[in-house]
Amino acid sequence: MGGGEMNLTIEQIASIISAVGISTIVSAIIAFVQNNKKNNLDFVTKERSEWRKKLKEILSELSDDTKKESAIIKLKSEINPYGKNMEFKDTKPYYMKEGHIWDLLDSGEEVDFDRLASYIELLLKFDWERSKNEVRFQPTKMINQVLNLLLFFSAIYCLYIVSVNYISDLTNLCYVMNLFISLVAYILILLQQYITNAFISNPSEKAKEQIWIFIILYAFPYICITWNLIYKFNLGMPFYFISVALIFAYEIFYLYLPYAYEDTYIREIKRYLR
Repeated sequence: MGGGEMNLTIEQIASIISAVGISTIVSAIIAFVQNNKKNNLDFVTKERSEWRKKLKEILSELSDDTKKESAIIKLKSEINPYGKNMEFKDTKPYYMKEGHIWDLLDSGEEVDFDRLASYIELLLKFDWERSKNEVRFQPTKMINQVLNLLLFFSAIYCLYIVSVNYISDLTNLCYVMNLFISLVAYILILLQQYITNAFISNPSEKAKEQIWIFIILYAFPYICITWNLIYKFNLGMPFYFISVALIFAYEIFYLYLPYAYEDTYIREIKRYLR
């Protein structure tokens, strides 16, 4: 055989085929998920467009005295049924489920059609802003996914470092506490997405609750992991302050800005309630 020839064993060929096969499968899964997500988004966008069209027709009928009663019947079939007879008033879920519209329609008194028309106009504006927000490219979400991935693997590495220190000196109380805290931080990272999604689906207007969720789920594990890594690599005191500054910047740009349009919607409703 010539010196330039390459001899491949069966194991090497099998490894190459396996690597190509795995990469093909992963690529196919990613393409399927992205395509499915796009199709779902297109469907929801189309349905919402039709829904807004119906609301505009109802809004037009409310200005016609002969069609007001039928317009109210149509409106009740289009707004969120979960908002009817809600126990807790003046909360974010109350407004997001159109509870204020249900209360106006079911008050037992003569319906204030001017106020009702204003509520529908605000609802139309809100849904339009929400639709634009969902289809718009949001770098904050992509950055958040990358950060979560980095944080996850950093947490595993951090646990490894802390475990090695603990094994080297089982009687050191600081190592024991650090191992326990790092373990808690890792568990919080695993629960982070589930609890955050639950909070978003049933949000609270109380700033204290939002702050505590941020501190427990985001700030605590982030600081615990980064400070352990800073100490491990002996990066110096300035990095401790930088890490704290970054977590508060993260709070502002990721936790609050994407949902600003919801707060604007609720604020405008309350302005009409005064």
